[in-house]
Amino acid sequence: MDRKIGQKGITLLEIIVVLAILAIMASFVIPALGQWKRKYDIENTIKEIYVALNEARMKAFNEKRVCGLTWSGNTVSIIHLRCDTDGDGEIVDVSGNGTEEAWNKTLKLAINENFDSNYCRFNYKGFALDYKSSSSDSDQRAFYYSGSDPGAEYSCVAVSFTRIKMGKWDGEDCQVK
Repeated sequence: MDRKIGQKGITLLEIIVVLAILAIMASFVIPALGQWKRKYDIENTIKEIYVALNEARMKAFNEKRVCGLTWSGNTVSIIHLRCDTDGDGEIVDVSGNGTEEAWNKTLKLAINENFDSNYCRFNYKGFALDYKSSSSDSDQRAFYYSGSDPGAEYSCVAVSFTRIKMGKWDGEDCQVK
C-alpha cells in the first residue's frame, strides 16, 4: 500500500487548541447569559404583578365588590387574589371570614413594595383604594425590584387611583413609561 504524505486526520495538538478557544469563548458567554437571565426574571416578575393587579381590578369591576392582592411582609414573594364576601370592603379579615381567595401565585423573584398595608384593593368601579400613602404626598404606590439592575426595561409597577403602569425604578419612585 502506498502511503501519501499529508494524510488526513486530527492531531492531539489541534484538539487542544480548539478546546482552548472554546474555553475562552465560554468565559465571555456564561456571565452574559447569567445577566440576561436576571434581566428576564426581573421583567417577567414585574409583568406577572402587572397582570395580577389588572386581574384583581377587573374581578372587582365585574363582580361589583372589593377585590385585590394580598401578601406577607415588605418583600413580596407570594401574592393572593382575594375578594370581599361580606360587604365590609376588607379583603384581609382577622377572623378569616368575609373573604375568599381566588388564587395565589409564587413569584420567580422576591420584590419590594411601598404600600402602607400588605394589600392593594380595588372598589366595585375598578378604582384603587390603597394608592396613596398617609405619610407622604405621593399619589402612587409601587411594587419594585431594588437589586442590581442588569438593564431591565421594566423594574416596577405603579398603582394610582385610575391606572396601573409599568416603569423603571429610580431608587425612590417608579418612573412610568
